[in-house]
This record gives sequence, structure tokens and C-alpha cells, in this order.
Amino acid sequence: MEKTAEVWGWIDTVQTRISEVGIKIAAETVRFSKQVGGQACAVVSSQAREQIAELKKYGIGKVYLLEADHSDHQSEREALQGLSQFLETRQPRFLLLPANSLGNEWAARLSIRFDADVRGEIVDYAKFKGKLQLREKVYGGKAHALLTVESERFSILTISLAALDRVEQPVRDLEVVSFLYKTGTQPILLKKVEPVHWSEIPIDQAEFIIGVGRGVTKGDMKIVEKLAEMWNCPIGGSKVADERGYISRERRIGASGKTISSHIYLAIGISGAPHHLAGIKYVKHLVVINPDISAPISKNAELVIGLPCQEVLPKIVERMEGQLEVVS
Repeated sequence: MEKTAEVWGWIDTVQTRISEVGIKIAAETVRFSKQVGGQACAVVSSQAREQIAELKKYGIGKVYLLEADHSDHQSEREALQGLSQFLETRQPRFLLLPANSLGNEWAARLSIRFDADVRGEIVDYAKFKGKLQLREKVYGGKAHALLTVESERFSILTISLAALDRVEQPVRDLEVVSFLYKTGTQPILLKKVEPVHWSEIPIDQAEFIIGVGRGVTKGDMKIVEKLAEMWNCPIGGSKVADERGYISRERRIGASGKTISSHIYLAIGISGAPHHLAGIKYVKHLVVINPDISAPISKNAELVIGLPCQEVLPKIVERMEGQLEVVS
């Protein structure tokens, strides 16, 4: 296996397009490579082959294109398979992954397979007295620890999404190296499907999340939980909701808790303190129920219902139950 001084960034894709996170990882790979003196390289699934030229805009001059032996449409499992097989032939000095659920899982799996050093939730880095120092989130993001990289071993870093930035630094040329990998041919037999209970869905992996805050009372939580059951979505919330015991600590959303990237976030009785807004900045669609329509959280919402949740939630449940009766 060939070892190189390269810095690889895994470029996330959505179907045939490079995602926003993928673009930011590309730019971060270039910035990181300048600190360590290595060559910045992007590793990307061939399903996004038509977009790889765009990576030049962000400073990437070399792309490793992972091509499956069956088609360009690759699942996450197959993409990990391809990256693993490629790492068996050559290894970079560093591999950068996004610090989201997928990146964290891949980092764990690859570190075991290749006996690599792993550092997670990196928010910044710099050279100090000739050695690379990493600033890593600790204690659930409450504090940062400075770590000095002493080893020359292959290392995997997951970069905090909050630290990523889309910085353009164009280069003229792009070298593309293709790698063909074999996908598993063993058929997968589906024996049983069991839905995950809403209370067990990880808050940072859910597509739909209900968030509760100061405007929700303990008595309101019963109807909030009924909605969560109807929609099969987890309940998170603000620091206040955590302190009042409405949610567990691991379901606190914000700078002192989890960062979410759900498709929909329904914020109930949350005003939008800066530390909470920091945790929902990757949410795609924000819906707010709050009588104070001038609350900070309302500024980025697609829909604001300016009424107390005590008036709104029973109406939603009533409408939902009516729809369920029609379906049944």
C-alpha cells in the first residue's frame, strides 16, 4: 500500500450533485492542506462526475473518482465500500469527513479497519512551534481542547459543520484519477421491518423534529408527545426545556447541545436565543408556533403561527385524527 502526504476530503453527494457540505469540505481540505504542507485531493463518488469540475473553484486540483463496478448510482454503504477498497491501495496523511451522523460512523468504521488515529468535531487548527494543533469540541461542545498531533500515522478527522465555510480559491487545472471498486454481490434478504419508536430516534438523524421551549408547560407535553407519536418524530428542545425536565440532556438543541439538519423543525414556544439558533442553522424548513411573532426564531421561519401552543396543538391533533379516520 502506497502512503502519501496528501490530504483527502470526502465530497458528499445528493444523487448526482455535490452537496453544500461536500463543497465546504472541499474548501476546508484545501485550507487544511496548506497548514500541513500536503496536496489537497477530493474523493468523490462517480455519480457526481458531471460536477467535479466545479471543485476547481474551491482550490481542488486533484480528484479521486470512485466508480462502482455495476453503475454510477451508489448507496452510502457502497460508497463506504469503495473508499475502503481505495484506502487499501493508497493512504493519505489525513482524511477529512464532515462531523455529521454519516461522517462519524464512517470515521469509526475506517479507523478500526485501518488502525487509524481519529479526532472528532474539529473546529479549527493551526501550526504551533512547527507542530499541528487541533481544536476539538469536548463536553458536548461546552469547551474546546487543544490537541498536538505527534504521530505520523494515517489520521481521520471529522470537521464540525459549524466550522465549515464555502471559500473560493480557484485553480486552473484538475487531475482526475478513477478507481474501480467491486460492490458486494451477496443478496440482502429482508426478513422483518420494525419501526423505530419516536422516542428512540436520534435527534441528529431525524428528518422531522419537534422542539419545545419556554412557552410550553408541563401539561402541554402530553399533547406534544401525542403529535410526536402521530408523526413518529423525536422531541428536542431548548436549554429551558432541558432544565425543566421536558427533554433529556442529549436532546437539547443548540450550541450547548446537538446541531440538527432535519428537513422540518417545528419549534413550539421557543423564542430563539443565539445558542439555540446555532443548533438549527442547517434545518431546511423551519415552522414556528409562538404568540410573539417578533421573536428571533421567527426571522428565518417559513411559517409562523402567532398563537399560544395551547390553542394550536389541539387543533392539529384534531385534524390529524380526522385524517387517520378517513384513511382507516
